Amino acid sequence: MFSELKMYNLNEKKIRLGSKSDGGYVVLKKYCKNIDFFYSFGVEDNIDFEISFEKIFSPKQIQLYDHTIKKYPTFSKKMNFFKKGLSNKPSKKFISLDQLIFISNNNFLKMDIEYDEWEVFNDVKYDTLLRFQQIVCEFHFFFLDIDDIDQKKILTPYFREFTRNNYKKINKMLFHKYETVLKKINNYFYIFHLSANNSLPKKNIFGKSMPQLLEISFLRKDLVKNVKEFKGSLPIKGLDYPNKNYKPDIYNFYPI
Repeated sequence: MFSELKMYNLNEKKIRLGSKSDGGYVVLKKYCKNIDFFYSFGVEDNIDFEISFEKIFSPKQIQLYDHTIKKYPTFSKKMNFFKKGLSNKPSKKFISLDQLIFISNNNFLKMDIEYDEWEVFNDVKYDTLLRFQQIVCEFHFFFLDIDDIDQKKILTPYFREFTRNNYKKINKMLFHKYETVLKKINNYFYIFHLSANNSLPKKNIFGKSMPQLLEISFLRKDLVKNVKEFKGSLPIKGLDYPNKNYKPDIYNFYPI
């Protein structure tokens, strides 16, 4: 799974849109132009990124989705809010990516849907993914740490030992899922930026020190040539800022 988080230098200008805290994402400027539909899922009460995108690049239409809020004030006539969430299985409250209607392959996708991204990407059709030029998504890497297990010692000795013996098996199942999804996206997209969200600290897993929240920026592979593997360190000054400015930022997480 760690090898699927490889980042590439695409020789295009990267910029940060939105705030210098929660609500900011890194994109490639060139490929934000001439966007037909901008789809944003899980907006909650923060559309700083969408407002910045609208002001600078003026896509034809911006669609905002969130089933957890009642009503959202839109910034312009191009913005439309839908009280629906995103899921791999559509229903009255949820829409799937495969249900979206496209007029071209010049679309943008932003997603922050609190761990449901794994199921959404796992089940989405490739044809739907290829409708997007850029994808920015916050990925939630949930896993168990030995320190998470029964710190208050409320379990019986038998079940305490049971959890200690099985947490590694659970982690392997989780990370197999993460690997499968990232491989699927990486078949047709390059990761061009990784930002560690400092809302949660790094945790130790399989001998690695892993951020639990990663904001990942992708570009469709057919749009670029002369690609090189990124050689450097993260975060990058001027692009990355602490998501929570009252907490220390996360350093030395790449390569994981």
